[in-house]
Amino acid sequence: MPALYLAADPMEAQLLSDYLADHDIAVRIDGAFLWSARGELPLEYPRLYLLDPNDEIRARALLREYERRAHIPSIWRCGCGQDVPHHFELCWSCGDGRPGL
Repeated sequence: MPALYLAADPMEAQLLSDYLADHDIAVRIDGAFLWSARGELPLEYPRLYLLDPNDEIRARALLREYERRAHIPSIWRCGCGQDVPHHFELCWSCGDGRPGL
């Protein structure tokens, strides 16, 4: 079976392995220990492989959601000029709500 996902580094590979495990999807991580050889060898590792091919549709949907969330800005700028962490719905300076809610 082809690789399910090419992770950016071993930490992301483990994070995604745990994320999928939380949804009852088991994966194998290959190449995490080769990470230290990057720059010396042409590597495209670490990779995640499904243990059960029947989980592919759900796994790919979860990985798309992970990637979508990874591209959400970590801050938003309030109309008053204050930078506010994205997980806050209200500005702590003036109390206005986050745009788009």
